[in-house]
Formats: sequence, C-alpha cells, structure tokens
Amino acid sequence: MASIVSLGYGVAEIHHQYAAIHGALFGAASFRLAIIAMTGPSTKTYREYVQTLEQLQTRLSGFAAEVPIAEVVTAADQAGQLRGALSEYIATLDTAIADLKGICTQMLQDEDAYRAIPKGEQSAFNRDKIHYDRVLLRLEKLGSRLNRLFSRF
Repeated sequence: MASIVSLGYGVAEIHHQYAAIHGALFGAASFRLAIIAMTGPSTKTYREYVQTLEQLQTRLSGFAAEVPIAEVVTAADQAGQLRGALSEYIATLDTAIADLKGICTQMLQDEDAYRAIPKGEQSAFNRDKIHYDRVLLRLEKLGSRLNRLFSRF
C-alpha cells in the first residue's frame, strides 16, 4: 500500500510532464509560429504528444485507484480531506489531459481546418481552448487546496 505522500509526488510528476506539453503547445506562440513557418506543421510532434498524454492518463488512473486505500498517518478527518482533495485533483487533471489530447488530435488531423474561423463564428480550436482554460482554472484552485492540505500534513 502506497502512502498518500508518495501518491501526491507521483501525481505531481504526471502534472509536470503534462505541463511541459501544455507549454510547448501554448507557450511562446510567436516562436512556435516561426518554427511552423520554417518547417511546416509537425504531425510527428502532435502524434508524440498524443501518445505521451495517453500514457500519462494510464498512470493517473492507477493513482486514482490507489487513493482510497492509501496509507495516511494522521487524524481521520484530515485523512479524509486529503484523500478527497487528491481524488478530485486527479479527476480534474485527467480531464485537462484528455482535453489537451483532444486538441492535439485535432491539430494532428488537420490543423488548418481546426484553426479556421467560419464567418461570424469561433474556430473549433478557440471553442476547445475556452473549455480547456476553464478546466485549468479548476485545476489551479484544486492544486492550491491540495497544497494547503499537504502543508498541514
């Protein structure tokens, strides 16, 4: 049986790997656009991102199964709060990874069509990105709560 702390570290590692892919896709947009202009869209990169995100989801589901039985050496009330917060964080991180994987998959299939803006509407990319941003806000709030709980552990 794993301890709640080791599960927390494992989830943090998954979050770190996911965040690297997020940063590569959405960080330094002008730099990414310059690379695309020089080399063309990289389907290989998107394919690698999708595969990595799938692996992260698989690992995350393993952690989700361990949280309810994790060893916690603390008061029962605090243990319950910690388990609940970690479970909720894992579920939201899984949603964020799934959403990012969906964006990568769409870009892999046809990036130009995915980013195209129909007359008087938003692009499919923008709609997906708005939904994804809302999930990220929720993830950030849950992460702050989890940090507070672990700091009192």
